[in-house]
Amino acid sequence: MTVCQNKTANKLIIMSVIGAVLTSVLGSLFHFVYEWTGESFIAALFSAVNESTWEHMKLLFMPYFSLSFIEYFIYCKCYSNFFMAKLIGVLSGLLSIIVLFYSYVGVVGDNFVIIDILIFIISVFTAYGVAAFVMLKGDGETNQKSEIFSLFMLVLICALFFIFTFNPPEIGLFLDPLSGGYGIQ
Repeated sequence: MTVCQNKTANKLIIMSVIGAVLTSVLGSLFHFVYEWTGESFIAALFSAVNESTWEHMKLLFMPYFSLSFIEYFIYCKCYSNFFMAKLIGVLSGLLSIIVLFYSYVGVVGDNFVIIDILIFIISVFTAYGVAAFVMLKGDGETNQKSEIFSLFMLVLICALFFIFTFNPPEIGLFLDPLSGGYGIQ
């Protein structure tokens, strides 16, 4: 761990908890923004347009991705693996949503809002926890190509959320269980 990383380790942990709380709150609000805005095109890009698992994953990704740019200016000089850590973190959080949701629904046979909310919060904290862990364990010598690739992948994931909001594949991850449809109805 470099001297800079040593100085900011506690700050990183505190900021990760704050980021997770903000992402949880913003993600929860984004669940309703599309409806609140009268089904605005812009709101559809960042908020859930239906009750599919994919749209709920968007509720984690969009605030996390947006807050990452603020965090970048705080940490970029201390953590040369910032974007790689954020990519690994968000992928861990998104995978947590899928695994936890489908596991419990598969066992119980139905879903319950309170458990869905808990899964969302656990997944958000997983994303931030994994990202902080990767940043703290970095050796300070991350390859610049890895960082560029990681940033590219984050932007690509964002683009996929935009694209699949309007043109989702017709597979279970994108199925709205309430309407039986896909994407914007």
